[in-house]
Amino acid sequence: MNFKKIFLLNLVVFFSVVSYSQNTIFLNWISTDENGIKVETFENSTYLQDYQGLPSYQRITKLKSSEYYEIELFDIEYTSISDKEKMKLSNLDVSNSIVYSSDVLKSDHNYYNRILVFPYIKTGNNYKKITKFTYRSTQKKFFHETKKKSVKISSVLKDGDWYKISVSENGVFQLNFSDLQTLGINTTNLNVNSIRLYGNGGGMLPRLNSDFRHQDLQEDAIEIVDNNNNGIFESGDYLLFYGEDVDIWEPYDNYIGKYHHYKHLYDDFNYYFITINSTGNPKRIEDYTLKNKGEIKFNDKFNFHEFHEEDLTNFIKSGEQWYGEEFDADLSQTFSFATPNIVDNSIVHVKADVAARAFSTPNFSFNYNNSEFMNTDIGVVVSGSLDDYAKTSSVSGQFSAISDNLNIDINFNRNSSSHKGWLNYIEVCGFRDLTMSGSQMNFRKTIS
Repeated sequence: MNFKKIFLLNLVVFFSVVSYSQNTIFLNWISTDENGIKVETFENSTYLQDYQGLPSYQRITKLKSSEYYEIELFDIEYTSISDKEKMKLSNLDVSNSIVYSSDVLKSDHNYYNRILVFPYIKTGNNYKKITKFTYRSTQKKFFHETKKKSVKISSVLKDGDWYKISVSENGVFQLNFSDLQTLGINTTNLNVNSIRLYGNGGGMLPRLNSDFRHQDLQEDAIEIVDNNNNGIFESGDYLLFYGEDVDIWEPYDNYIGKYHHYKHLYDDFNYYFITINSTGNPKRIEDYTLKNKGEIKFNDKFNFHEFHEEDLTNFIKSGEQWYGEEFDADLSQTFSFATPNIVDNSIVHVKADVAARAFSTPNFSFNYNNSEFMNTDIGVVVSGSLDDYAKTSSVSGQFSAISDNLNIDINFNRNSSSHKGWLNYIEVCGFRDLTMSGSQMNFRKTIS
């Protein structure tokens, strides 16, 4: 019991307040000309992507040891806003109270405290902006991250010769004797047990360092067909492996049968690596033995998913986001998906992402079988150098399928010839009968 009391006391001391400070900030608003466009600004302003080119107050302070600041705002004074500011604010979800934050940043092993204040609030149907505020900062302690010991990884790539192959879709792939020779592999008396394949599946590497990732290439199971049954890989023999598409699909919205695709931003191919190594046991596809008959479930339908996404246009020649077909000279375009053996009258879920550059509200409508099943309005752009080049919108809908060919008409409805629209992607998900179509077929079934 005494130990617990001492421990709690130490915690209180550790997080105890170090000091208080109080600062009064005046925002002296001015309109400055930037490339012929008037921009509202003030000293120590910054422009965040979420705020439509409107300024925020920013203060960055280098921290000593493990200190940071919590802040509280009071004694706030306001003034009215301009019509241009009101137009931008009308496209935002503006709070009726001041939005501010104080967080810790790290750069080159140094820590910094950043204070941000968005100086606009909503009052009824109007808005106002701050001209003066006082903030009280409370200096406190925070934990530095603990340095992890670096673990020395002995990569499989350090030994032997490696041969790179690429795939562009999910499926079972075959490599024969001639294919291995073309890759440059020495096939003289090649032992079938020395052939190994490595790869880490489809999709991009995780963006966050905190997310899981393999530290090295993983060996994948393969099937080798040795027709002569002599243990030597030669003419007539081949290997099979399952390769994954560079783009991936994941369920979303907690809805049975709904998926969303994630297109790889930097490559159209996924890569696998072959090496010849006689050390240890190679990884091979194994037979699966059912433990009990209760594991067997029969389905006569499966979930299909398809998408269309082209990378044709980058609006400002910067960043990772690209768009596809332009709606200008051709305001109505048809996108077709072949879905053999689709379940008659089954629901097809559709999701699309579009963009438009327009100065009055445009609209995209989506039709199937000459009937509109979803539409979306697009926001208006403001002709400022700090404003969005185009506005975007995502929309979801559904219809009942009447044939194996899903032809979806997309219409861009505008009221000025200077307005343009673009398709980012369109994806469809639904159910097909589990009937073989083509030389091979991927299928899956979400469990309800």
